[in-house]
Amino acid sequence: MNESTENEVTHRFLQHLADHSDNELLREMFDQVFRGDITLADGMSFPAYSEALTQNLADFTQWYDSLSDDERQREADDCAADLERADKHLNADHDL
Repeated sequence: MNESTENEVTHRFLQHLADHSDNELLREMFDQVFRGDITLADGMSFPAYSEALTQNLADFTQWYDSLSDDERQREADDCAADLERADKHLNADHDL
């Protein structure tokens, strides 16, 4: 994946989190990152944001640890396919 695609995926991911996260603090942080008011690293230095993200990461880790090796591989394959589709879509948009 090229740098432009990575930046676009990151941008869209942050926008999605800013718009749809279940956690109000994380929505606030990602909104500020998305707007360029703070960097993601700066956001992580604020204890309230860090604690909110840590809980979400703990929940993800618990879910991931519960998967079998086959389920983990399917998740990885699905993510890789999604990224490939996004890369093709974004590159097609840039070729216009």
